Amino acid sequence: MRILTLLVFVTVAVVQDICRMKIKNELIIAGMGLGMIFRFGGDGISSVVPVLGNILFPVLLLFLIFRIGAIGAGDIKLFSMIGCYIRFQELAWCIIYAFLIGAIISLGLLLINRNLRQSLVRIWQYVVRLQNGQRINYRQMGVEKQNLMHFSIAIALGLVVVLVKGCTGL
Repeated sequence: MRILTLLVFVTVAVVQDICRMKIKNELIIAGMGLGMIFRFGGDGISSVVPVLGNILFPVLLLFLIFRIGAIGAGDIKLFSMIGCYIRFQELAWCIIYAFLIGAIISLGLLLINRNLRQSLVRIWQYVVRLQNGQRINYRQMGVEKQNLMHFSIAIALGLVVVLVKGCTGL
């Protein structure tokens, strides 16, 4: 029941992201609340610290990526919500798989839209600006709308890989 509930929340988050380019905080809070109930009910009060660690881990790990505009706050909160349902190791693998899947999807979009070269030039220009001390959000660099990816899709797929590989220990 815990995993089914998690999958429902993640699916709703993906739909919200696709439709609104935003994952609602109410969804994240509700998902976290139910996740904690499941974890505390199954693992007892001793799981409080691990769950709090799972909530904070994505925030601390991905904060700089968020600051440069390469990932949205909703994506980080979605990882934190997932962390309420699964253990730390599975959360870490979910993040790794999500970034690998996201890279494949992004490369596919760039190839389909035939603008890989200009995107690589934009990344180079961004790095040069950073080296020169300019603080600029990557999204302000003129990223074409057709190249924007809903990272929640990659997160959902990363979660499915973790669950299918059977490494959740649930």
